[in-house]
Amino acid sequence: MFRFNTIPQRFARWNKVNNHDVRSGAVRAVSSLSNPQRPNRSFLMNMFGGKLETAELFPYPEPLNAEQKEFAAALVDPVHKFFTEVNDAVRNDDTSNVDGRTIDALWNLGLLAVYVPPELGGLGLCNVQSVLMAEISGSYDLALSLLIGAHKSIGTKGILLYGSERQKQKYLPMLSSGRVFGAFALTEPGTGSDAASIKMKAVLSPCGTYYTLNGSKLWISGGGFADIFTTFAQVESVDAATGEKRNKMTAFIVERSFGGVSTGPPEDKMGLKCSVTNELFLDDVKVPVDNVLGEVGSGFKIAVNILNSGRYGLGAMLSGTMKTCVEKAAAHVSDRVQFGRKLIEFENVQEKLAMMTTQQYVAQSLTYMVSGNMDKGSVDFHLEAAVSKVFCTEAAWNVCDEAIQLLGGNGFMKSSGLERFLRDIRVFRIFEGANDVLRMFIALTGMQKAGKDLRALQDALKNPFSNMGVIFTEGTKRAGRSVGVGGTDLRPFVASELQNAAKQCAESIDVFSAAVESLLRTHGKGIAERQFQLARVADCAIYIYSMATVLSRASRAVKLNLPSAEQELLMAQIWCKEASDRVQQNIHRIQSKSFKENYQRKATNIVLTASVRRAVQLQCSGVVVRNVSSSGVVHASAAVQSSSDQPKPNRSFVMNLFSGKLQTAELFPYPEPLNEEQREYVQAFIDPTVKFYTEVNDAARNDATASVEKAVVDALWEQGFLGAFIPTEYGGLGLSNAQSVRLSEISGSYDLGMSIYAGAHQTIGTKGILMYGNKEQKEKYLPQLSTGRVFGAFALTEPGTGSDAASVKTKAVLSPCGKYYILNGSKLWCSGGGIANIFTTFAQTEVVDPKTGEKKNKMSAFIVERGFEGVSTGPPEDKMGIKCSVTTEVFFDDAKVPVENLLGEIGNGFKIAVNILNSGRFGLGAMLSGTMKTCVEKAAEHVSNRVQFKRKLVEFENVQEKLAMMATYHYVAQSLTYMVAGNMDKGSVDFHLEAAVSKVFCTEAAWYVCDEAIQLLGGNGFMKSSGLERFLRDMRIFRIFEGANDVLRMFIALTGIQKAGNDLRGLQKALKNPLGNMGEILAEGTKRARRSVGVGGTDLRPFVASELQNAAKQCAESMDVFSKTIESLLVKHGKGIVERQFQLARVADSAIDIYTMAAVLSRATRASQRGLPSASHELLMAQIWCQEASSRVQRNINRIHSGSFKEHYQRLAQVARNVSERRGLPHTNPLEID
Repeated sequence: MFRFNTIPQRFARWNKVNNHDVRSGAVRAVSSLSNPQRPNRSFLMNMFGGKLETAELFPYPEPLNAEQKEFAAALVDPVHKFFTEVNDAVRNDDTSNVDGRTIDALWNLGLLAVYVPPELGGLGLCNVQSVLMAEISGSYDLALSLLIGAHKSIGTKGILLYGSERQKQKYLPMLSSGRVFGAFALTEPGTGSDAASIKMKAVLSPCGTYYTLNGSKLWISGGGFADIFTTFAQVESVDAATGEKRNKMTAFIVERSFGGVSTGPPEDKMGLKCSVTNELFLDDVKVPVDNVLGEVGSGFKIAVNILNSGRYGLGAMLSGTMKTCVEKAAAHVSDRVQFGRKLIEFENVQEKLAMMTTQQYVAQSLTYMVSGNMDKGSVDFHLEAAVSKVFCTEAAWNVCDEAIQLLGGNGFMKSSGLERFLRDIRVFRIFEGANDVLRMFIALTGMQKAGKDLRALQDALKNPFSNMGVIFTEGTKRAGRSVGVGGTDLRPFVASELQNAAKQCAESIDVFSAAVESLLRTHGKGIAERQFQLARVADCAIYIYSMATVLSRASRAVKLNLPSAEQELLMAQIWCKEASDRVQQNIHRIQSKSFKENYQRKATNIVLTASVRRAVQLQCSGVVVRNVSSSGVVHASAAVQSSSDQPKPNRSFVMNLFSGKLQTAELFPYPEPLNEEQREYVQAFIDPTVKFYTEVNDAARNDATASVEKAVVDALWEQGFLGAFIPTEYGGLGLSNAQSVRLSEISGSYDLGMSIYAGAHQTIGTKGILMYGNKEQKEKYLPQLSTGRVFGAFALTEPGTGSDAASVKTKAVLSPCGKYYILNGSKLWCSGGGIANIFTTFAQTEVVDPKTGEKKNKMSAFIVERGFEGVSTGPPEDKMGIKCSVTTEVFFDDAKVPVENLLGEIGNGFKIAVNILNSGRFGLGAMLSGTMKTCVEKAAEHVSNRVQFKRKLVEFENVQEKLAMMATYHYVAQSLTYMVAGNMDKGSVDFHLEAAVSKVFCTEAAWYVCDEAIQLLGGNGFMKSSGLERFLRDMRIFRIFEGANDVLRMFIALTGIQKAGNDLRGLQKALKNPLGNMGEILAEGTKRARRSVGVGGTDLRPFVASELQNAAKQCAESMDVFSKTIESLLVKHGKGIVERQFQLARVADSAIDIYTMAAVLSRATRASQRGLPSASHELLMAQIWCQEASSRVQRNINRIHSGSFKEHYQRLAQVARNVSERRGLPHTNPLEID
């Protein structure tokens, strides 16, 4: 058992920092809020007012003195030991519980009473010391960290900050060493973030000795085992001056033992499972008047300040979590070899790892800055604490998500620990102040301060001739200050190496202050309704404060000559470049006329529940399916066979875009719907499909049991869904690609796990035989796979190969008799591997070059039956999501495969594998289009009915923007999916880049849409009952499998650039000797003058509806700058462009944005021309998207060309190398205690 009783007694007293103890400092912070005479020292508050206040920014708060540091250091090893030897995070998560032994160890350690003074049984830690403990706990187990934090922070701080001496003496010993848990009970059903609107009543008894409380509280962390609750209720009070009666919120200390107190069962949540979240019921509970906390009517202030004083603790936990994520990612990319080199050697991997590390550094810096200032006695930390909470929770989400992406399939497995972190992190953006609400708090609180400073001038300007003196006086004041007029100078405060970064931060402060003043002049009090702009104001404030914070911390590292100084300087420079760029973007969006128009479109797009639902329904019905052929299967096969037809001109829009050519054959007009017969055919399957998913399939059960019941599987076979693509002559449905999209949308709208269960069979599990099988193979296997109730699976990936498919190690050796191949090796993460009996798999075979006689290994494809000797599968993988898809490893141990089971030609396996994947990628977008539709519907239903702050959520502009963008992302994804499928059905052989674009966009759009839906639903979205958390877990793998998105980005960029390079090669050679090749140069110049793309003349207006002329111009301008950029990169780098992955990633993103713009322009034009009911809605979304996407293209092109960003990339690479070398963070915390 671990105890802190070995710590020297001299430390066991209340800690002081600069003669301020955490208790008195915190109380002073609360009591001083009402003192209007005291100057506010908040950097942020003053920045809104156009003033530079550095007292709580420079220098960075110093760590503890030697004695305090020794005390903190003495706690570190026991805490690490507890988390590595006693606590079991996996078990806590699996059982949604913490065992008694672990709880006992927590009490013995004292971790549950870190803030309580020693004289009352606690450790008496200051805020900074507690941050160190929270970082350690968060690096191991967020759920247990939350269990601890809910008790030690919000569960006890109410009594610590506001309790009377009697209340402290009674309750704090119980909460510190009496093994009694406390909890904070504020939220109620229906109130959410609107704390002031709680309905719980507290009525004073006639005798005046107690209050009777009635009501309930929702989502109480630790509520299941807490015995003391800090809770809040409305109390009727009488205004002494007017005699008017009104309800005012009051805080109470409620014991579980009081009659009428009970809790509901634990909530079933996405994460933080062991924190035991419950509903609390108070039924005629008699609470003694002595248990009123603080003054009657002060409950709202108490609740807000309890939350404010504890927000930095969330950042501390998440700083630790991010540290672990970076370590896991660094270890993986430093050891994993792909494409012949370690992952860390690729620039796009370096960028990810460096940005993850930098975000952790920023988050940690904010956390120690806020807690350090609180320990110094700050009473003006509330905006900074809110900034810290928003930034840290969003940074942690991004860092963990990127770590999973870097680990690939390994990150999706429970064994990595990362998926647990991601599930746990999700609610941090919702509780203790939802981030969207905190953004409004930051912006409006700051605006209020700025408004007061500006009010005298505003009043004077109404009658300038009569108030000239006031105007001149205020003008003199403003001339004397620097902020907001281009003169802010942070250079005196920072290290010499950070002068340019300080300039970036200072310029951001100036443009921000000017923007705030402009908004106030334009809108006055009406700014409160301008949430589109306010959200950007808040983001600017967050970025500026985060820049200033890292400048301060990195300067300290230089001054103290810390070992991490060089690394800290690099990260401060990286962050100031990134954040200042984002400030510029947001200021542009605040002031730009085009973006103001875009905000109006978003508001028009989404107003009421009925319109939202109708919009989604119209999107789906407006494009039922796209096809002009009877058999998409035949065309898919033809596409593969024709891909080697060199003389045939390439009709791909994206491929030609890279070469500066406008190819519209597969873009305008939008692929037309099915003919009547084809429409009726697919329509006949829609109702049975919906009925299957609503009446037969049980998505929640599939997820909970990681299996599918036999009756459900039988129903799948009976419906024919598993033979969707197989021609009718082999027992299948013979659907075209577009017809299958419609059914996949339905399945994805209900159950992604089942969608993959069926999809892995019907697409990649059967398409190899369908596309490359000979007559005998098709006749033997396709009937089994369509109606014979035999599952197929695709087995390509191997341990160690990941996305590098060409490097498979499985061997296939031809037997001496020549009748069979002997296969040895294994395949990893085979979807449906546990139920499949027929595998399309790949192995290296020895091939002899007929010209040279040289022997070499080339990949070949095989059809392998489970019944073949030596074939076996491992147990199902334990995954984050799509649990019922039965993912397993497949083993081949001297497996004998008949030569007639060779699929396609020997040595053609790589091409076969790639084309199977290419031909099925649109299917992932189809499933996710359905998922997004459901997410939009759930979100629309919630925001249209939920009332917060006395109005429906949908009436707030920031909610409108979220919902509008979710609907728009769905529209774009659906448009891409039907575009690609429709072109394939028309016989396209040049769809490979478009299919890759579709896969990348749809998988990332779905992640965004589902995540935003959860955010809009708040705590409800985090609960399993919403179904959204299951969608989010399921879809996480979609960005990894069937071509990891990072690899597909390189595929898009390099394939396109290769095409452009071929077209440019003649000119490049000629330019090496311009005088000797003048004729060729002039001829090429004439050719380039004739074409429009790339020289500012692209014109899409003839192809689009009149309402979309401006949107078409935005798309065309993006095409022009893109084409010029490709040419510039090729001229400059030639073949060396392959190593420029920083730039290539931006090239790919630009190509994706341009193709998505073109696709929605085409589809919305079709809706307008046909007078579809959804036409006005589609036109709005096309306009919204072209504004958003063209803006991103401009930013990406700027990042490709900018000299400052080239330096930025070099810094990123260096940080990544440092992290790789250390296999983790090269910096420690500001206490320098590991």
